[in-house]
Amino acid sequence: MKGSVVNKKTFPGWGYMVENGATTCWEQWNGHASQIHSCFLYIGGWFYRGLGGIQWDTAYPGFKNIILHPAPVKSVNWVNCNYKSHYGNIVSNWKTEANQLNWEVSIPVNSTATVYIQGNNITESGLPIEDAVGITFIKNEDGASVYRVESGSYSFGSSLN
Repeated sequence: MKGSVVNKKTFPGWGYMVENGATTCWEQWNGHASQIHSCFLYIGGWFYRGLGGIQWDTAYPGFKNIILHPAPVKSVNWVNCNYKSHYGNIVSNWKTEANQLNWEVSIPVNSTATVYIQGNNITESGLPIEDAVGITFIKNEDGASVYRVESGSYSFGSSLN
């Protein structure tokens, strides 16, 4: 992420705020207004919503249905991520190695998930995903296979070539 807004220590980077004593994001990038607006701008949100892929489904508020759609970047080869929702702990831990994706997912009781899995030859606990219980194929979208997943813990694998 060289030169990105996240690690840039000059204006207008988030690193600029940190270099100037910020412990939360400022209301304005230049620091002229209130300097405690972590509820509006939260860099950590990128980690669990972007890298971890734990996202809310606006059609089912409160994480009744969870969208799991991680966004791997080339400079990151693993993520361990969880979010404590009102229904329970949501987990999205993934690792890429030798063009293989391994992804551990946990969906709380009384919740479901819409899961986006990149790659081919998708498995769950080492078996073809078509044989997995509690998983229903929905569609293919932007290079990912999309599934509806019931509550429980899953171990997905796929080939990324």
